Amino acid sequence: FDSPEANKANLDYLQGLLKQRNVTHLILVTKLNADAEVKFSRSHESTGRFEGLGFYLDNGVEITEDATGQFGRGIIMPFAYVKLRLIDASTMKVVKEVYQKQSCTIGNMKGENGLYAWNAITSDEKVRNMESLLNAAMEKGVPQLLAN
Repeated sequence: FDSPEANKANLDYLQGLLKQRNVTHLILVTKLNADAEVKFSRSHESTGRFEGLGFYLDNGVEITEDATGQFGRGIIMPFAYVKLRLIDASTMKVVKEVYQKQSCTIGNMKGENGLYAWNAITSDEKVRNMESLLNAAMEKGVPQLLAN
């Protein structure tokens, strides 16, 4: 859909499949490449770009938990940067596009050496965070996509 002429055969095939199933519209979710929105304290901000689903790690950040005063080092930031497109199935044209940037910051309060930030949460927690961010992107993005 970014370069329809280069993908005409694929689009024609998809259009045929959708027509056989009487589909009128398609919601397509793809990765979004955009400026990162990373600010996790008043004094520390990072720049760069995020794309799709992933994790931003910064082992150099010193953090303090406000409530307890506990000290830690490193942050992990799961992110979901996605582009939602509403496609007219009869023409294969993009009707509307919505961008969603979802992320959360988790500080490493374990005081471990090595991969500080990566070890701040378990593998199951990483998956749950990613699912939650992707669900939030859909919950916010789809209504925007379908609004007139």
